[in-house]
Amino acid sequence: MINILVPWIRNIPDVPTDRITYGAPGEWQGLPLMPFIPSLLLRLQDWTDHLHAKTLDLCDKRHTDARDMTKLLEIAVCQVYSLDEDRTWLLASLIEGAEHRIPEYLTIHPFTSYNGRRSGLGGQPSWSRC
Repeated sequence: MINILVPWIRNIPDVPTDRITYGAPGEWQGLPLMPFIPSLLLRLQDWTDHLHAKTLDLCDKRHTDARDMTKLLEIAVCQVYSLDEDRTWLLASLIEGAEHRIPEYLTIHPFTSYNGRRSGLGGQPSWSRC
């Protein structure tokens, strides 16, 4: 699935051109890709929105969101990522929202708590190598 992201809607940042990467040969070849940290934070925002949604169709999405979050946490733990690199251009509301969403996610999905702690998600968002 491809998501078309429009800056400033739902905390989607206006990504600086030097932070955009492009898909390697294959299915995503040549497509602009959102940097990892904002992708993770936006996915977390989606999960929270779907968790608290009033309609069944949106509530049903929380399971896919949780599966995606688990995969993203595994990536965050196993590779070097730093929120500091993106903090200057990310919307403060996205970062502040993540600081509230992360503990909620790790409480509801304790099986990911180990990865969350290893990645620094238990408190101040920061990511480190395995």
